[in-house]
Amino acid sequence: MLAVLVFIVPKIGGAADLAIKIPTPDTQKWYLRSVNHTVDVFDSELNKLAANEPFALADIDLDTGQRVKREDYPRTDKTYAGLLERLTSKPGRTIPEDLKRDILGYYEASGGVGLRERVQQQLNLLKGMTASDGSR
Repeated sequence: MLAVLVFIVPKIGGAADLAIKIPTPDTQKWYLRSVNHTVDVFDSELNKLAANEPFALADIDLDTGQRVKREDYPRTDKTYAGLLERLTSKPGRTIPEDLKRDILGYYEASGGVGLRERVQQQLNLLKGMTASDGSR
């Protein structure tokens, strides 16, 4: 019934979004090229992982393609804050160097502006924690 209604309603004004738009041949080619590229890159990274070769995943916002920054997205801020809280809850533990560097970089990129006192204390604690390579 709804499909019939969508078919009958004139596609003007607010109902213009109901119009079915068939992709052009160029659009289809771009889409297929994009999907094939994604599959090729994914396959390459999986092969590196299987062969124990070093590989790196881009640390970017997948929606914008830009580096993740504090206060760009509230859920990211909440996730980093929760991770920082969990890591510093046991300051005697050893943490991976990459993780330590990433968290410190995330908060230092903003110059520490607007950080709550509790977060600043946790960051100072994190800086003193032992990293997996033995450094502080």
